[in-house]
Amino acid sequence: MNTEKNVRTITPVILIVLMLSVLAAAGVIIAQCFTLRGGEESEPNTYLMAGDWYCPYDIHTNDGTQIRFDEEGGFGYACDCGSPVDDYDLYDSYTYDSQRQIITVHSFDDTIDDVEHRLLYCDQHYLCLIIDGRYAYFINEDNEPDHMPNEAAKEYIPTNAPLLTVISFDGDNNIVTLAPADYDGDAAADFEDRIYELELSPSVGLSSVEVIDDKGEITLERKELSESDHANIEDTYSGGYVEFDDDGRVVNIIFYGELIIQ
Repeated sequence: MNTEKNVRTITPVILIVLMLSVLAAAGVIIAQCFTLRGGEESEPNTYLMAGDWYCPYDIHTNDGTQIRFDEEGGFGYACDCGSPVDDYDLYDSYTYDSQRQIITVHSFDDTIDDVEHRLLYCDQHYLCLIIDGRYAYFINEDNEPDHMPNEAAKEYIPTNAPLLTVISFDGDNNIVTLAPADYDGDAAADFEDRIYELELSPSVGLSSVEVIDDKGEITLERKELSESDHANIEDTYSGGYVEFDDDGRVVNIIFYGELIIQ
């Protein structure tokens, strides 16, 4: 009789445990859904939120543009003239999926579909995006790059290309790994949130620009990199201006160096 009583006592306990497990699993799923759509980010991007992002000249709008991703999930995208770009006055919030590197902007009107933008690269100086199927480049007005090219080299440097460090270049698999211009391999852990692996265009262009200053006289040479140079890219040509196409692929890297002879 004692055995039957124990069975009757244990059975409800097992049922309660199972029910709690099912409810807990459902709670996790619901929480994930709210995280991605409710105005919070799946994993905040510190640099994206902290930047005062400005594009001096957008070839698609023929004007300067500003874009905003604030810590509270607010979003804005407007021209220097004050008018919103296209119909982006209908969108006022965003979420960021760090796994896919996708920024989704949401409208205050539930009948208007969300719009996805792809984040290509972001650090304390630069923001590169694919917006509405086109490449867009922004600099942080609160932390502008201090590594601008020599005046003599500007005609060879694209105006919408960030200066980055090429950590690795894999031409066989069309992959390039990029990091900020001040990347330090001895302190690699400090840069983990600013390292991006990106696709190379099959027809990627590679070249080198070197400025040599000898008593005020500047000579400039641009050379196309040969196949034998590719293996030495990370050692010899680590810093370069990177161009993207509207598919988010790297189409050109102009490796840059400056030597000042006293």
